[in-house]
Amino acid sequence: MSCRSGITASPELIASFNKADAPVLVVTLSSDQIQLIHDSDFSTPTLTDTRAILLALQTHFSGCFPEPRYALFTHGSGNPIFISFVPDEAPVRMKMLFASTKNIFLQQLGCAIAKNHTLSFTEIGDLDYDSFSAAIHHSDSSVSLTEQEKDLQVIDSLLNLSLSQNNELQSMAAATSSSLFFKIDQELDAVLKSNLASKLVLMSIDAEAEVLQLRAQEDNIVVSDLVSAAQRLVGLDPVPVYILYGYSGSHLAFIYSCASGCKVKARMLYAANKQGLLSYLKADYFKGGELVQVFEVGDLDEMELSSLEPQALKKVVVRNHGLHFSKPKGPRRR
Repeated sequence: MSCRSGITASPELIASFNKADAPVLVVTLSSDQIQLIHDSDFSTPTLTDTRAILLALQTHFSGCFPEPRYALFTHGSGNPIFISFVPDEAPVRMKMLFASTKNIFLQQLGCAIAKNHTLSFTEIGDLDYDSFSAAIHHSDSSVSLTEQEKDLQVIDSLLNLSLSQNNELQSMAAATSSSLFFKIDQELDAVLKSNLASKLVLMSIDAEAEVLQLRAQEDNIVVSDLVSAAQRLVGLDPVPVYILYGYSGSHLAFIYSCASGCKVKARMLYAANKQGLLSYLKADYFKGGELVQVFEVGDLDEMELSSLEPQALKKVVVRNHGLHFSKPKGPRRR
């Protein structure tokens, strides 16, 4: 999966790195999870050799475990070292955010960090001096993969963690980077396996429970009532939502709506999981190509529904069971 979280480093963090005031800089997410900031709880060691820095990092990471962290410091020749510490026990959402933020953060720093100086660890014990030295001097070791390979590895382990202990379908066990970050709950699973003709199904992410769940459903919805029915089921709160709608017999439309006023971290969460959900639905529920149209809109009343009418069905182009995407409208005038 290749996606960016939308999280960027704060100006204060960039300034601290450029000034090099401290021998080591520990980075965390702001409380609203929209910026990378300096972790002010980290106690800078009085000794600045590599062993002392690693020991201080181990102590600090133990205290905030299992929350992920980044760390930056110089080593030996003065080359910068970047460490990504993302424990296996970290919440799925935090894993996802740190995996998709790392590359853009390194770009923001504006410095060239060598491949074998960009390290990723999942265990606190791996931050000892011997493991660190091995990672620095052996770029082909398991802890010094390329950035893309390591990001994929983090996402793969995330998928295995969130799915392996649940009663998932067999195809989920071989999860790829286009798979879900969250398991589908039993109620939603039953609905997806049912007859969806003229049915409106709303799906939402419970980030704390790490579950994609059924938010609401309604039967006997005609195309002309789709928007009003969806608005009624969503309610007044501005929240993102995934929607499935059955029309013209066995055809299905997928709708991703992110209404005006949605919180930034909710936008990021739903945007990052949209493609994985589409791929998963096609692979495990709708193998016959029933899912033929995809809409991505802001507010639900921006939807153009003409392509769902019976007379427009023959115009929907499907090649190799591909998806027909609805062209999004421009920004609304306020």
